[in-house]
Amino acid sequence: MNPRQAACGNLEETVRPVGIDAPTAAAAPIAVSIPGLSAAVTILAIAQAGEGEIGHLSVGVPVGMNEILVDALMHLGRRYPGIRIELQYMTTGLQIEALREGRIHVGFLNLPVQEPGLILETVRSEPLCVAIPKGHAFARYQKVAISELKGQRVIIFPRRVAPGLHDAIIGMCRNAGFNLNAVHETDNVFAALTLVGAELGIAFCTPSIRRLWPDILCRPLRNSVPVEQAVAYKRDVQSPVLRVFLQLVRQVVGQRGAISQTS
Repeated sequence: MNPRQAACGNLEETVRPVGIDAPTAAAAPIAVSIPGLSAAVTILAIAQAGEGEIGHLSVGVPVGMNEILVDALMHLGRRYPGIRIELQYMTTGLQIEALREGRIHVGFLNLPVQEPGLILETVRSEPLCVAIPKGHAFARYQKVAISELKGQRVIIFPRRVAPGLHDAIIGMCRNAGFNLNAVHETDNVFAALTLVGAELGIAFCTPSIRRLWPDILCRPLRNSVPVEQAVAYKRDVQSPVLRVFLQLVRQVVGQRGAISQTS
């Protein structure tokens, strides 16, 4: 038995209708429901792939920690080891372009996003924080008032990285009566934390960075905008493999909190 046959055999064990043996199920494109899916997918559709795999999934994600993605991919790999994963680290702006052009199947975007052709399902919401060096004056605070950011040397990401979030942060500061003193720009959180560690400024972040960079302190901003992330996919393109992955994402999110959908 070659790898493709073995992989498809494993899949048949999961989705084979009661009363139909494996050879019959494998030979006919019978629509059957995978447990937990809202739509029926066929064995034939999932098996349409090259030798040694039963499908392909291309995922875009920003640089940083994403436990939801890790858990969903772990479950996908355990249940369907024949599915080939292509993981691409991309900014929200680049993911929108890649989804629009069909270069990735699904992305994890930082909200807000205005893109009519995409379906967005919110999977995570975290408070907006500032990353600071240990010796910074903000270290003594439990929370930092937005007004305290006035005059601070700030490391920020360019608008093209996450346009909606960038505008929300700029607008939040302007509503507090000041413009950010942006002295450096980076296109990912690791680069920003590198500059913070070098004491070149402070940067916006979420609490999850504490596990990435323990030598940097993280302080929540009081009454700030939240940082929300959504799983995004094209409205008119949903392959069987993508449907399986989305259901796994929803199951993982269901263990952590509610999921909401916008179209």
